[in-house]
Amino acid sequence: MTTKVSADMYPVNEIREEFTNRIRTTAFIKLPDVFVSFKFFGCLIPMIPDMAKAYNSKIIEKALSGISFFTVDGFHKLEEVDYMFTDADGLIVAVLDDGTPLNVKYPPESELSGNIKEESALECYLSTRYLKTYFIDHKDEFPYLYHLTALLNQFGIGNYTNYKTLRTLAAECSTNRWIISNIENCIVEVSNLLDNASFIMDYKPKSKRSSNITNISDK
Repeated sequence: MTTKVSADMYPVNEIREEFTNRIRTTAFIKLPDVFVSFKFFGCLIPMIPDMAKAYNSKIIEKALSGISFFTVDGFHKLEEVDYMFTDADGLIVAVLDDGTPLNVKYPPESELSGNIKEESALECYLSTRYLKTYFIDHKDEFPYLYHLTALLNQFGIGNYTNYKTLRTLAAECSTNRWIISNIENCIVEVSNLLDNASFIMDYKPKSKRSSNITNISDK
């Protein structure tokens, strides 16, 4: 494992730790039909016996390893990276396990183009754009998650960015017969989604960021 030797260098374990926290507080939405919230699952799953381990291993770890970033030769995954650093021109560079250095670029659908120039890779945010697009385009593959959203609408989703609101909602859901019986199916569908799409590293200038950009990524 690479050891950090300067403030501008970010070994993959450091990036994974930061991005794990962001994944756990992220959601993508298209109300009233779509509400897939990792923050909500993070509140609900511990309330249902024997589900937390499966959620962490099947969902969080898969989402983390599958994080993609765009380069001159297309997309690469975080699991291919040894470390990232900021070069002398302020550009973010990913060094792969085989030693190949690649500039991290804005993904094709980003608001901006070219190489990402910022202090560190940790300044990037995790876009859910591809996850949301795949989910909506293949809605027949996710019947349990769509039904879960319908139930949440009945409970009243409310302010989905508010942790206290989500904990209250999760507590109500933890006693719902359908949710208790089918939460594992919901997790399987999220896992299947992550097999087909991923979080994407992107960047927004500070002037365009919302205050909760690391909590809700819906682009």
